[in-house]
Formats: sequence, C-alpha cells, structure tokens
Amino acid sequence: VKFLFDNWVADANRAISACPNADIAFVIDTTGSMFDDIAAVKAALASIIDALDREPVIVRLALATFKDFPVRPFGSPGDFPFRADSVFSLGDDVRPAINSLTTGGGADIPESVYTALMQTIGGSLGAWRPDANVKAIILMGDAPPHDPEPFTGFTLDTVLAAAEAADPIVIHAVPVGFHPSAHLFFTALAEGTGGGVFTASTAADVPDAIIRAIEEVLESATDVTPPTISAPPDITVECNVAGGAAGVELG
Repeated sequence: VKFLFDNWVADANRAISACPNADIAFVIDTTGSMFDDIAAVKAALASIIDALDREPVIVRLALATFKDFPVRPFGSPGDFPFRADSVFSLGDDVRPAINSLTTGGGADIPESVYTALMQTIGGSLGAWRPDANVKAIILMGDAPPHDPEPFTGFTLDTVLAAAEAADPIVIHAVPVGFHPSAHLFFTALAEGTGGGVFTASTAADVPDAIIRAIEEVLESATDVTPPTISAPPDITVECNVAGGAAGVELG
C-alpha cells in the first residue's frame, strides 16, 4: 500500500510541476511624452490584471521602468536608464507599483530601451524560473532605442542574442503613437525573439494592446499537457491560478 501511495504522490507532484506557468515582466517608458498612456494603464488596471485569470496559468509578474541616461543631450537630471519597480512575485503584487508610476524627463527622442531590456533579461527583476513554460517581456514605449546605445554600446543584435541565450525570453512590443523608428525597432525586437507587435495608436488603445499581449503569452503557456496521474479517482490535481499555486485534493 505504501508503495502505491508513494507512486501516486510522485505522479501528483509531477503533474503539479507541469501546471502551465509564465513569467511576465512589464518594461515601460515613463518619460514625459508617455503621461497620457501611463494614465490609461492605471485607469484600466483592473481589466489588465483580470486578463491574467482567463487561462489556467500560474503567473509571476514584475515591472521595470526606464527613461534615459541623465546626461545631456540624452536625458535630464533625475532620469535613469533602468529601474526595478516590482520584482517577480505571484499574484497581482505589481498593482501598487503600476499605480505609483509617474512620468517626466527625457531630452532627445531615443531612450535607454536596450539597457532596460538587458537588465530585465539578465535578472535584475529577480531570476527567471528555469521551468517556466513562457518567459516574456511586454515592452511599452513611444520612442526608439539608441542604436548603438551610449555608455553601453548595446545594439539590437546584443539584445536579441541575450534574449535567445536566456532560454529564450520572448519580447512582445506595444509601440505607442506614430514614431516610425519606434515602430521599426519595436517590431524588430518582437519578431527577432518570436514575439508579437500590439500597436496602440493613441492612449485609449493602450489597455487593449496590453491585454492582447498578455493573452498571447497565456495562450503560449497553456500549450502543455500535464502527465497522466495513476491515482485513484478521489485524488485530483488542480492549478490554482488566483492563489499562484497548485495542489492535490483528496476526496
């Protein structure tokens, strides 16, 4: 009996570990030109968070913001090329971080997009789970990156190589507005990592674009099949998305 029970527990644990899961990092431009777009994200935050519960996926979220290097002519005093606002955590702990976002700064048109992405890919928001079905960045901004980037020398190829080496990490892009270079580079970042492009022409379009990007990530994460459990019918395994956990229920 003990042998059978141990086998059932081992199978259940394997099924739990196979519950669909995703790590999603939001990387957002918060320079002054993004003021109405950030306001739209805050206003629609409940709908955005609710989108995470539409599929049975255990999700960890993180948030990073960026402006530019605080050196003229690139940025203004007080700017930063990357900031970790909320490290990876289960549930909707990212909510207060998004609600706390403010906009301002920036000087020239390009921003420190590449530094923000490289820091995120490299684990500055916490380690990416090695067993995550999907590791994704949702990048939102209205300006192109410096290419090459001052001080770091990062280029598009640098970011694409780093994302691929990280198992890989997929970048989904939300370009805001109509800047042609922003669309060009955001599309290259997304297509170069297997991600999608979700354009927001105006601030009013931003929440829907983010939700569509989230749904794309969740759809990818659910493309897994948990192993069959050789247990009696009164033992079930359930992925508890809202609690960010999974468990075995005994009848």
